[in-house]
Amino acid sequence: MRWYGGLAMADGSSFLPQDKVAEFAKMAPVTVLQETMRAAGDPRLSRWHQELCEKGDQVKVLSSVSASAGSTRVVRTDPRH
Repeated sequence: MRWYGGLAMADGSSFLPQDKVAEFAKMAPVTVLQETMRAAGDPRLSRWHQELCEKGDQVKVLSSVSASAGSTRVVRTDPRH
């Protein structure tokens, strides 16, 4: 493992070789992120990203369930009632 500008790289030449610059520029943002994480050399990055995506999906589901449940209940905010 080598260090380049504070990044640990398994192979520095795989980070962004000049012959791949045009290909890299055409990539979708998600693919750019995935390739950047892969090039960084730490396999935990991809796993952490996947876990965050899954947790985000869970939050969306729970939020929609909570919102739909909230629309059928009467919530009293006035303590006098």
